[in-house]
Amino acid sequence: MKTSTYITVDENTPVEGTILYVEGQGRKMFLPIGDGSGRCTFQPDDPAFLDRLANECERAVREFVGDVPQENVA
Repeated sequence: MKTSTYITVDENTPVEGTILYVEGQGRKMFLPIGDGSGRCTFQPDDPAFLDRLANECERAVREFVGDVPQENVA
């Protein structure tokens, strides 16, 4: 089964990373973003994926906000 989930996030959206030990499976990482019905949780099991994710996030952020994020001036 494949599922796609789209959530809209802003500066107040909770995001956290947790590493837990699961009996019989070893260490597992959980990366929940959002809360309630607007929550999406990644459970990566490959360090190479995490490296690609981090690189892609950094690239996308730099493209979206520019090389140096600036505060909004009203």
